[in-house]
Amino acid sequence: YGRNDVTREVYELRSQVTQGESGGPFVLPNGRVAGVVFAASTTDSGRGFALTGAEVVDEVNAGISSSEQVSTGRCTR
Repeated sequence: YGRNDVTREVYELRSQVTQGESGGPFVLPNGRVAGVVFAASTTDSGRGFALTGAEVVDEVNAGISSSEQVSTGRCTR
């Protein structure tokens, strides 16, 4: 974590994202989950960011079948 540059496909949301919402679903009006919320803008309280479904689908599928506990690690930024 925090050691290499990473490029990801994200949505920019016109929505206030508050503490505790990271990891929650970005849901479309039709009920479809389109991504996973991960950040709020530091300069605009009405803007947030979500990873696209394409970015997280492999991890979600792996998590569905996993039963092993893992460390959450420590945030370094």
